[in-house]
Amino acid sequence: MRLIPSVAICTLSLALSCGGRAALQQIDGQAGSRATGGDPGFQATGGDPGFRATGGDPGSQGTAGSSQATWVARGDFDELPLGVIPEGTQYIHLAVAASGEVYLASESTPIDSKRVFDLTRVSPDGRGNWTQRINGASNSLIVDAVGTIYQSRTLNGVGVLDKRTPDGRWLWSREIETMSLRVGRDGALYGAAWGERLRKFDGDGNVLWTWQGPGNLGVSGFGADATGTVFVRTGVRPAVQLPSGAKGQPSPQDGLLFTLDQGGAELSQRRYSTGVFGPTAPGTVVYLETGPINFAVTSEGRLLSAPLTGVGLYDPSGDAALWQWDARDVKPSSWDLSNGFSGALSAGSCAYCAASRHALYAFDAEGNQAKTLLLGEYSASAWAADNLDNIYALVEFHRVAAVRRYHGESGWSPAQR
Repeated sequence: MRLIPSVAICTLSLALSCGGRAALQQIDGQAGSRATGGDPGFQATGGDPGFRATGGDPGSQGTAGSSQATWVARGDFDELPLGVIPEGTQYIHLAVAASGEVYLASESTPIDSKRVFDLTRVSPDGRGNWTQRINGASNSLIVDAVGTIYQSRTLNGVGVLDKRTPDGRWLWSREIETMSLRVGRDGALYGAAWGERLRKFDGDGNVLWTWQGPGNLGVSGFGADATGTVFVRTGVRPAVQLPSGAKGQPSPQDGLLFTLDQGGAELSQRRYSTGVFGPTAPGTVVYLETGPINFAVTSEGRLLSAPLTGVGLYDPSGDAALWQWDARDVKPSSWDLSNGFSGALSAGSCAYCAASRHALYAFDAEGNQAKTLLLGEYSASAWAADNLDNIYALVEFHRVAAVRRYHGESGWSPAQR
């Protein structure tokens, strides 16, 4: 059983999708894309005693030393062993603070007719650890620059957004649909929900604005630069007829990239065509999305994109790729779908990195591949970086899970030319 992907600040979650070279087409704004002040579906319930019992119950608070997890030196990396993952129990979310604290959320499991999960913190030196048990199921976990914890979870079929201090002390809970969470480079909290809804929150969990996309599916990527300009990618029916995929495979979509101002108003919209990757196994169709896909916003406000077959850096408008690197051009004899890129990471010492389940690839500012961090037989469901020159990977092999921490140049090897 595989680890389930996660999303968190300074963390890259690996949800395999396709991408490639850009084919750009500008589109006028659509009436279905709008920013709306306040969300009628949002309910602030931070002072409600009933909500304290769901996330802020004193019995759920972490206790220093309550987690026995600690770092173990393993040659090129330090390891936080998570042990053998029994059936029905998985570590599904990893978040890493800029100062090196690691946060983990387990999969929800039934206990006494309730579903609960564990939220665990492990400090950089293995001290100051805690674990607390929380009702419901974790949907997304992130931390901001100072280590404040934000979590989206489901409780009895209701979405809940929680905020906790770095030491695990509950601050508030808000009833709102489950979301994928990110903290932008502007320091604000953003949440994307099914139905192409993107929200921006203030520090008290109030919705500042809600943007509604033109469709009714999911937001496939979003982020904000240091000025508060927001980038969000959704999908639309392809402009050209594409071959059908295997039974149960999602239908192909062209990409739409929207740029929003600080108030959620639409500034621009771009469309990217989708093609077909080949050759593939008989009966298999792999759709090749283009433009910024699986992107991260860099410190310069550019979009680092990691589609299936390569890596690219786009200007903030998404109009042009400043550089593109295609794995098939470098290693055509050994590259296959299992080596496909899954997302971009731009944090800490990893300013321009792209990840697959088995490796992390680092690039310089000009798009030259500089080095590679290989995991061998292990596969990663998430990669992360802190501000202490460390890289983290949530890994698994034969149901044995661990968090690896690589410091400096340890574990890296020069890129193959």
